Amino acid sequence: MALLSALSRGTIFFAVTLLSGWRCAAGALAIEFVFRGLTSGLDGALAEALCGARPLWLAGGLVTVVIPLVENALEYGLHRGFGTPHLTAGAWVSLSVTAVSSLFNWYAMRQGILRTFGAQRPFLADLRLLPGTVAQFLLAVPRRLAAGERPWRAAFPPSPATAP
Repeated sequence: MALLSALSRGTIFFAVTLLSGWRCAAGALAIEFVFRGLTSGLDGALAEALCGARPLWLAGGLVTVVIPLVENALEYGLHRGFGTPHLTAGAWVSLSVTAVSSLFNWYAMRQGILRTFGAQRPFLADLRLLPGTVAQFLLAVPRRLAAGERPWRAAFPPSPATAP
Protein backbone atom coordinates (compact mmCIF):
# COMPACT_ATOMS: atom_id res chain seq x y z
CA MET A 1 0.00 0.00 0.00
CA ALA A 2 2.96 2.31 0.60
CA LEU A 3 3.95 1.84 -3.04
CA LEU A 4 0.43 2.73 -4.20
CA SER A 5 0.48 5.84 -2.02
CA ALA A 6 3.88 6.89 -3.36
CA LEU A 7 2.77 6.27 -6.94
CA SER A 8 -0.47 8.24 -6.64
CA ARG A 9 1.04 11.25 -4.86
CA GLY A 10 4.20 11.07 -6.94
CA THR A 11 2.13 11.16 -10.12
CA ILE A 12 0.26 14.23 -8.87
CA PHE A 13 3.42 16.18 -8.12
CA PHE A 14 5.16 14.90 -11.25
CA ALA A 15 2.30 16.06 -13.49
CA VAL A 16 1.94 19.48 -11.87
CA THR A 17 5.69 20.08 -11.77
CA LEU A 18 6.23 18.90 -15.35
CA LEU A 19 5.29 22.43 -16.42
CA SER A 20 8.74 23.44 -15.14
CA GLY A 21 10.62 20.64 -16.90
CA TRP A 22 11.61 17.01 -16.50
CA ARG A 23 14.29 17.64 -13.89
CA CYS A 24 11.86 19.41 -11.53
CA ALA A 25 9.20 16.76 -12.13
CA ALA A 26 11.62 13.91 -11.41
CA GLY A 27 12.73 15.66 -8.21
CA ALA A 28 9.14 16.06 -7.02
CA LEU A 29 8.48 12.39 -7.79
CA ALA A 30 11.57 11.33 -5.81
CA ILE A 31 10.52 13.46 -2.83
CA GLU A 32 7.10 11.78 -2.81
CA PHE A 33 8.56 8.28 -3.04
CA VAL A 34 10.74 8.87 -0.02
CA PHE A 35 8.14 10.79 2.00
CA ARG A 36 5.22 8.45 1.32
CA GLY A 37 7.43 5.42 1.78
CA LEU A 38 8.20 6.65 5.28
CA THR A 39 4.73 7.89 6.27
CA SER A 40 2.28 5.42 4.70
CA GLY A 41 2.81 2.75 7.34
CA LEU A 42 2.21 5.24 10.13
CA ASP A 43 -0.91 6.53 8.39
CA GLY A 44 -2.28 2.98 8.12
CA ALA A 45 -1.41 2.16 11.72
CA LEU A 46 -3.23 5.26 12.96
CA ALA A 47 -6.31 4.43 10.87
CA GLU A 48 -6.32 0.87 12.19
CA ALA A 49 -5.90 2.06 15.77
CA LEU A 50 -9.03 4.20 15.31
CA CYS A 51 -11.18 1.37 13.89
CA GLY A 52 -13.05 0.79 17.12
CA ALA A 53 -12.78 4.31 18.53
CA ARG A 54 -15.83 6.14 19.82
CA PRO A 55 -17.46 8.47 19.14
CA LEU A 56 -17.49 7.46 15.51
CA TRP A 57 -17.68 11.03 14.19
CA LEU A 58 -14.53 11.98 16.11
CA ALA A 59 -12.57 8.96 14.87
CA GLY A 60 -13.73 9.68 11.32
CA GLY A 61 -12.72 13.33 11.67
CA LEU A 62 -9.27 12.38 12.88
CA VAL A 63 -8.79 9.95 9.99
CA THR A 64 -10.27 12.19 7.30
CA VAL A 65 -9.24 15.69 8.42
CA VAL A 66 -6.63 15.89 11.18
CA ILE A 67 -4.20 13.17 10.10
CA PRO A 68 -4.24 14.22 6.41
CA LEU A 69 -3.74 17.89 7.36
CA VAL A 70 -0.72 17.10 9.54
CA GLU A 71 0.74 14.69 7.00
CA ASN A 72 0.24 17.05 4.08
CA ALA A 73 1.63 20.02 6.02
CA LEU A 74 4.83 18.00 6.43
CA GLU A 75 4.73 17.11 2.74
CA TYR A 76 4.24 20.77 1.80
CA GLY A 77 7.18 21.83 3.98
CA LEU A 78 9.40 19.20 2.45
CA HIS A 79 8.55 20.22 -1.10
CA ARG A 80 8.92 23.88 -0.23
CA GLY A 81 12.34 23.20 1.25
CA PHE A 82 13.42 21.52 -1.98
CA GLY A 83 11.92 24.32 -4.09
CA THR A 84 9.25 22.28 -5.89
CA PRO A 85 7.53 24.62 -8.37
CA HIS A 86 3.72 24.84 -8.70
CA LEU A 87 3.52 23.52 -5.17
CA THR A 88 0.10 24.86 -4.18
CA ALA A 89 -1.78 22.98 -6.92
CA GLY A 90 -0.03 19.71 -6.15
CA ALA A 91 -0.54 20.14 -2.42
CA TRP A 92 -4.31 20.68 -2.73
CA VAL A 93 -4.78 17.66 -4.98
CA SER A 94 -2.56 15.56 -2.71
CA LEU A 95 -4.54 16.62 0.38
CA SER A 96 -7.79 15.63 -1.32
CA VAL A 97 -6.39 12.23 -2.31
CA THR A 98 -5.02 11.71 1.20
CA ALA A 99 -8.38 12.49 2.84
CA VAL A 100 -10.35 10.14 0.57
CA SER A 101 -7.79 7.33 0.69
CA SER A 102 -7.51 7.61 4.49
CA LEU A 103 -11.29 7.40 4.81
CA PHE A 104 -11.37 4.38 2.50
CA ASN A 105 -8.59 2.61 4.39
CA TRP A 106 -10.40 3.22 7.67
CA TYR A 107 -13.64 1.92 6.14
CA ALA A 108 -11.90 -1.20 4.80
CA MET A 109 -10.18 -1.82 8.12
CA ARG A 110 -13.51 -1.51 9.91
CA GLN A 111 -14.72 -4.29 7.58
CA GLY A 112 -11.71 -6.42 8.64
CA ILE A 113 -9.73 -5.83 5.42
CA LEU A 114 -6.16 -4.48 5.17
CA ARG A 115 -5.54 -4.94 8.88
CA THR A 116 -2.08 -5.78 10.09
CA PHE A 117 -2.53 -6.13 13.84
CA GLY A 118 -4.14 -9.50 14.43
CA ALA A 119 -4.81 -9.94 10.70
CA GLN A 120 -7.17 -12.81 10.06
CA ARG A 121 -6.16 -13.50 6.48
CA PRO A 122 -3.15 -13.00 4.21
CA PHE A 123 -2.67 -9.71 2.36
CA LEU A 124 -3.31 -11.34 -1.05
CA ALA A 125 -6.71 -12.53 0.17
CA ASP A 126 -7.47 -8.95 1.24
CA LEU A 127 -6.50 -7.72 -2.23
CA ARG A 128 -9.09 -10.05 -3.75
CA LEU A 129 -11.74 -8.46 -1.53
CA LEU A 130 -10.80 -4.90 -2.47
CA PRO A 131 -12.97 -4.46 -5.61
CA GLY A 132 -16.13 -5.33 -3.67
CA THR A 133 -15.05 -3.18 -0.74
CA VAL A 134 -14.43 -0.21 -3.04
CA ALA A 135 -17.93 -0.65 -4.51
CA GLN A 136 -19.48 -0.85 -1.02
CA PHE A 137 -17.55 2.26 0.04
CA LEU A 138 -18.66 4.28 -2.99
CA LEU A 139 -22.30 3.23 -2.58
CA ALA A 140 -22.58 3.39 1.23
CA VAL A 141 -23.63 7.00 1.63
CA PRO A 142 -25.92 7.19 -1.47
CA ARG A 143 -27.73 4.02 -0.32
CA ARG A 144 -28.31 5.45 3.15
CA LEU A 145 -29.47 8.80 1.80
CA ALA A 146 -31.92 7.03 -0.52
CA ALA A 147 -33.24 5.08 2.47
CA GLY A 148 -33.70 8.30 4.45
CA GLU A 149 -31.07 7.42 7.05
CA ARG A 150 -28.22 9.45 8.48
CA PRO A 151 -25.40 8.60 6.08
CA TRP A 152 -22.46 8.92 8.46
CA ARG A 153 -23.75 6.58 11.16
CA ALA A 154 -25.31 4.09 8.80
CA ALA A 155 -22.43 4.02 6.30
CA PHE A 156 -19.94 3.25 9.05
CA PRO A 157 -21.64 0.81 11.40
CA PRO A 158 -19.74 -0.61 14.36
CA SER A 159 -16.90 -2.76 13.17
CA PRO A 160 -17.34 -6.53 13.69
CA ALA A 161 -14.53 -6.46 16.23
CA THR A 162 -16.20 -3.76 18.36
CA ALA A 163 -19.91 -4.52 17.90
CA PRO A 164 -21.75 -5.09 21.22
